[in-house]
Amino acid sequence: MRKVVVLAILLFVVLGAQYMTWQQHSPITVTNETIAGNPVNHYAVPAGAAKGVVIVAHGFAANKEMMSPWGYYLAYAGFDAYVFDEPGHGQSNRPLPVWTGAGNDVLGNNLRAMIDELVTQHRAEPGRIALVGHSMGGAAVTAAALADSRVKATVAVSSAYSQPVPAGKPSDFLSLAAERDPAYMVKAVTALAAQSAGGQGELGKQYGSFADGTARASSVIPGRNHITILYDETVMVQTTQWIGAALGVDVQPDGATPWLWVFVALGGAAGVVMAIASILAPATRVRESRSFKPVSLLTGIVTLAVAAFSAVLACVYVRTPWAGLAVVDYLLPYFLVMAAVLLVIRMLWPRDFNFQLGSGVETALGDVIRAVGVFLGYIGAVGTVLHMDLSNYMLNTQRILPFVIMAVALWLYFVQEAGLKRAVEAGHGPWGSALTGIVSKLIIAGTWLGASALPNPQPVLSLTVPVVMVFMVLLELFSVLLTRLRYSTVAVSTFAALVLAWSLAASFPLT
Repeated sequence: MRKVVVLAILLFVVLGAQYMTWQQHSPITVTNETIAGNPVNHYAVPAGAAKGVVIVAHGFAANKEMMSPWGYYLAYAGFDAYVFDEPGHGQSNRPLPVWTGAGNDVLGNNLRAMIDELVTQHRAEPGRIALVGHSMGGAAVTAAALADSRVKATVAVSSAYSQPVPAGKPSDFLSLAAERDPAYMVKAVTALAAQSAGGQGELGKQYGSFADGTARASSVIPGRNHITILYDETVMVQTTQWIGAALGVDVQPDGATPWLWVFVALGGAAGVVMAIASILAPATRVRESRSFKPVSLLTGIVTLAVAAFSAVLACVYVRTPWAGLAVVDYLLPYFLVMAAVLLVIRMLWPRDFNFQLGSGVETALGDVIRAVGVFLGYIGAVGTVLHMDLSNYMLNTQRILPFVIMAVALWLYFVQEAGLKRAVEAGHGPWGSALTGIVSKLIIAGTWLGASALPNPQPVLSLTVPVVMVFMVLLELFSVLLTRLRYSTVAVSTFAALVLAWSLAASFPLT
């Protein structure tokens, strides 16, 4: 009964925080639409005629839900905001075109098709249209604005520019980068600042005039990285005021994102997951580590490193030059080879590395079912908070098969890793198991991401490793807590595989 009461309290915290977030957003009407074949969230102004139209493009491996703070913020300022899923992302059922230089023109043309439809339907007026894009989306909006005179203002945030930006185009152009962005992005913004005044321009200074469409400014935002710049309120204010000045309208942005309630809800959601795990935990205490021959921490880490580098050597020959395909064409063989190497090591030294599947109390199938129950709690609680709309976090039919395939491949690896961690725990206690898990995540980030980013790893790694590592460490924390709740190696591995596979299938592009 006590567990049920705790769960009810945590659910109240999550729902209460969600309600407070909804209440702060209530003046804005959000509708789901399809424009030029793109799934769109339309954030309509609270009342009266819109001051203009702003189309928002997300970056690689993101979706329109991640850009929802921009939709609300722009709507509060009086603009009709259209935040859409790029091809291959989110709810889009179209493949992402190959992103190689001119490939961004395809994304730019997709944006222009959206403008065509909005103008044709009299929902947008030429000359009163602005574009905002982040990373890959920044390249897309820049390409669209360079080719479309109907776009009055363009804001590129941490953009991976796909082509040179001439001095006179696009109209009223603001370029921003984060201080901790990859060096080439900061360099591009600095070069654009210099270009603004015949090679003598400065960062943070406006050049040209909004009256004739020649306004240009470039800034580097201190203390921010490629992701946090997106949710910097100073950046949102600067962007909104720039668009207002370009369109000749007065804006007073006051739609601050309710971060406090988001974090409260996220904390409550994590508690809900563990409360559900506690309720579903095995009734009998089983310490699998007693059945393992102790393995030293160094031996466990070296074993994982051997498996990882073997996977890199095997998979680097089948990888493709397009990073998006790394999810299916590279990730799957990577983890399959990792699992195979660990399995071979167990077979060669069964006394040192062997472990039994299952908890020893019930069947492995029972352990899997238990883990699926916790995973469903994770999707319902954490997924809802992160996306503010569970339907937007659900996989569309196009992504179900990749999710299942990835989950199986990841499970085959994680069940080997979990057994190795329990063997280390037998020799060093719980801290040894947790440390082995953290190190394994570091090895995965350094080898899988490193090899998939070849031959130019530095910019890609600086973008992906911080985000991936935060997620991996949180996943390891959940695994440690499940272990403390007496979940077996099979159950812990199943949960980890489902969470990671779901996150990849929901976030990464399909081609």
